[in-house]
Amino acid sequence: MARFFEENINRSLKPREKCGIIAISGVQRRGTVAQYLADGLTSLQHRGQESCGMSVHISDHIATYRDTGLVSDVFRPAILQRLQGDSGIGHVRYSTTGTSTVREAQPFMMPYINPEFTIAFNGTITNYLTIRDLMRENNIEFETETDTEVIARLILDAVKNGKSYIEAIEEAMRLLQGAYSVVLLNRWGDIYAFRDAYGYKPLALGETEYGYVLSSETVSFDFLGAKWIRDILPGEVVRIKEKTIQSKRVIDKGETRHCFFEWVYFARPDSYVYGRSVYDVRYKLGEILARDGPLPDDKENTIVVPVPETGIVPAIGFSKQSGIPFQYGIIMNRYKRRTFILPNQQARGNEVRMKLNPISTVLKGKEVIMVDDSIVRGTTVKRIINALRNAGAKKVHVRVTAPPIVSGCYFGIDFPTRGELVASYTSIEDITKDIGADSLYYNSIDAIREAIGCEGRCLCLSCVTGEYPELDNVDFDLLETKLGSMKVKK
Repeated sequence: MARFFEENINRSLKPREKCGIIAISGVQRRGTVAQYLADGLTSLQHRGQESCGMSVHISDHIATYRDTGLVSDVFRPAILQRLQGDSGIGHVRYSTTGTSTVREAQPFMMPYINPEFTIAFNGTITNYLTIRDLMRENNIEFETETDTEVIARLILDAVKNGKSYIEAIEEAMRLLQGAYSVVLLNRWGDIYAFRDAYGYKPLALGETEYGYVLSSETVSFDFLGAKWIRDILPGEVVRIKEKTIQSKRVIDKGETRHCFFEWVYFARPDSYVYGRSVYDVRYKLGEILARDGPLPDDKENTIVVPVPETGIVPAIGFSKQSGIPFQYGIIMNRYKRRTFILPNQQARGNEVRMKLNPISTVLKGKEVIMVDDSIVRGTTVKRIINALRNAGAKKVHVRVTAPPIVSGCYFGIDFPTRGELVASYTSIEDITKDIGADSLYYNSIDAIREAIGCEGRCLCLSCVTGEYPELDNVDFDLLETKLGSMKVKK
């Protein structure tokens, strides 16, 4: 079957996205793994607030609980008490399709009743429709329309045909295209982790006194008392059983495609991503903005104001480099969700009004340098600028840590179509006018490389270059038609 797939792999595509994953092994004291998973998922809550779930190994079976909502709401003490096991995996999710139900929550169980294993997935499988169609031709039925189930069924099919889990995962990895970091828990309590060949999505390995921890971000290790060991390598599969670890490099491309948006937006500033401090990278991005971009003539009457939360650290760097004072001119309601990852524009607009509130006593009569992480559609920054002016700001100069986003992401970020991206069809001069700014300056692609400390082709920059070297056979017009019209309920 694997050869049949390989011969028919480049058909239609439809990306999907999942957000934050964690896995913990070797917890001997009964019941504690569920609490550890909940703590770890809480540290990853910023990566997705629509739903969450965990699977725990108990004796010879797997217990799974999933629901919509925040980790603190879903995993109440009574629920955690029921999940008394020694190893497990967890997931937090946001969707890109506008739907969020228990059915879409992870971990995904395979099969649904008395599962052989469960998986939690962060990424996008760009060729999953092709694989799913081919499997259906071989009389394999699907319960959902998700790429997660495609990964799971590839592995289950191989295991049923006598393959070991590592062999089954290896076979699946050679078929899957796109971006993925995956953790898998089987009914014997073994945990497997694997990443795509280019390492788009982060997955770190840490060690505790009781065993090992895997997480999308190293901040989870701080919560759990774990020590970072290394990242799971691109194209690597790892098996963990209590305190033992086994690994195999399945695919070695000799280069990476780390998503630069992890440093710009997604990850927490107290995390390390691919071995680099998120805080340090964001601070450097702010310094470069001040070093390379224009500064107002009237510095004495100018303040640097971040758009919370991800604009704070670069704004500090900007202030230090420029000598212009830093001020908290915008206060964030910390009980509102991250607007970038909400499923539609109406929801994002409502959230902006509820989430960010300017302080007129700070802003009145001032020229404001507003530091933000990115401009995607342009609507959010326009609302913020209007709010600053209404609060008394004399001028608003926008400084953006990410370069202009000119093309869609087919590896898991929610700006998939070119028609949604203001920089793809509008000049910087016209964007400046449209958002109501007095000036607008973006960091360059070279600035991103400099701040991260990554030369050559170690980063995925497709959304700011429009180049997709890994997707040579993709019909992008067909892909975007599907993204724009097929809102699949997952």
